[in-house]
Amino acid sequence: PKSSSSQPEEQYDATKLVSKIRPDEGFDDILIDQGTDDNFLHDGQLKPEVFKLAAGGKYDATKLVSKIRPDEGFDDILIDQGTDDNFLHDGQLKPEVFKLAAGMNKQKVTLRMQEGYDHSYFFVNTFIEDHVEFHSKRLHSKQREKVTEDLPMVDTSMTGKDIVCKAMVARGPKEPLVCEDITVAPPRAGEVRVKVIANALCHTDIYTLDGLDPEGLFPSILGHEAGCIVESVGPGVTSVKPGDHVVPGYTPQCNMPDCVFCMSSKTNLCPAIRGTQGQGLMPDGSTRFKDKDGKEVFHFMGCSTMAEYTVLSEISCAKIDKNAPLDKVCLFGCGVSTGLGAVWNTCKVEKGSSVAVFGLGAVGLSVIQGAKMAGAEKIIAVDIDPRKFDAAVAQGATDIVDSMNGLPEGKNVQQYIAGELTEWGVDYSFDCTGNVEVMRAALECAHRGWGESCVIGVAAAGHELSTRPFQLVTGRVWKGTAFGGFKTRTDVPKLVDSFLKGDLPIEQYITHVYEGVDKT
Repeated sequence: PKSSSSQPEEQYDATKLVSKIRPDEGFDDILIDQGTDDNFLHDGQLKPEVFKLAAGGKYDATKLVSKIRPDEGFDDILIDQGTDDNFLHDGQLKPEVFKLAAGMNKQKVTLRMQEGYDHSYFFVNTFIEDHVEFHSKRLHSKQREKVTEDLPMVDTSMTGKDIVCKAMVARGPKEPLVCEDITVAPPRAGEVRVKVIANALCHTDIYTLDGLDPEGLFPSILGHEAGCIVESVGPGVTSVKPGDHVVPGYTPQCNMPDCVFCMSSKTNLCPAIRGTQGQGLMPDGSTRFKDKDGKEVFHFMGCSTMAEYTVLSEISCAKIDKNAPLDKVCLFGCGVSTGLGAVWNTCKVEKGSSVAVFGLGAVGLSVIQGAKMAGAEKIIAVDIDPRKFDAAVAQGATDIVDSMNGLPEGKNVQQYIAGELTEWGVDYSFDCTGNVEVMRAALECAHRGWGESCVIGVAAAGHELSTRPFQLVTGRVWKGTAFGGFKTRTDVPKLVDSFLKGDLPIEQYITHVYEGVDKT
């Protein structure tokens, strides 16, 4: 037989062994007799209380921490314990035992004994911000490690060749999308072919499929909020390479010194490929998609991400950190970025401002999130669907308005906001609906003398804005935004980095997840 010295030390550690017992493996009871004068007890070699806790229930923190492997733990765990806590004094809370159990697995614990605090909500509220900051960073770090382990691979063996794959093809306005086999040609000069890992649905896709987009072309492949991996690149491409992770941008950024738009801090509207993009074509005036009959299929917004593979212009690729989960950061491809940027870039909302947000889809909710992060004091959320109000409040709305059934008799929504909810109107208002009547209401509830109203929603073809000129004469400003003023290649990577640091949560926008392009 092997000597005991050759066996792993934990094989003879009773606490470790009992912590691994599954409920269906254990006994109805385990008897332990411990002598009170035992030297091994007093010098800390025997810890019966730790053993007892390790054998405890599945929700026992001490048992859970005793199961952590060294490669699973965190660099530190923070615990605040009030010295006047009744549960501490009657033995229900044993932070020192928890710390000992963690130490068995080399898990560091920072235990702060807070003098004079009991088990009250006041105690929790006093230190909660410390814990959110401390533990969120470590949880995000763990998430990044997990993502790195599970990074999807991309096959580069088809470089320079056609790829046949699945795509959801829009054959005509108001017609259901059709899952078809398409051929995706190799990228040409200045182009990048990517494997689409995740794609989010934007209202603009629906707007185009409904035939409301004056530039809508059929047949086409919709989709423009995606997370992708570069499969191959065409001649002259230098900013990305195979294996890089990218978020496609419908607003390109050429960064050429002679592009007055890219060189200006006032706009993100680079026109370098605008002409061909609006025609459903790549910059050289042709497409990279063909259906099973060899007929061309149009591109959409320079992205066409409702497909397993697509081809992008290099200047439309935002290269991002590979640690970012593509099924989440794809949201930065349009809606969420647009709402945040409308607040931070287009209107530059200040701390203490008042804000009204019309329309509580993803864009409207991200406007609320951005306004809260900017320090807005009053955030009024307006919609005709009360089911959206809980999400708005969770994002930071302070007031909610049901503009269909919740207004005082004889008043429209702008009169209610600029008269009852505020004295003179809000400092900033945002339309996130695409409805021109709502755009007018948003303007007219803006503050007399300085209020700004930002149009984000895209109206249907042929619709026009109207208001009394007096609304502008009395100091209100009407403006619009595309992609929130963010420059795709410069700013999207920064948004992704903020998400990875835990400073910009976006998981709340994901309500449904489907596997496979055919589920689009």
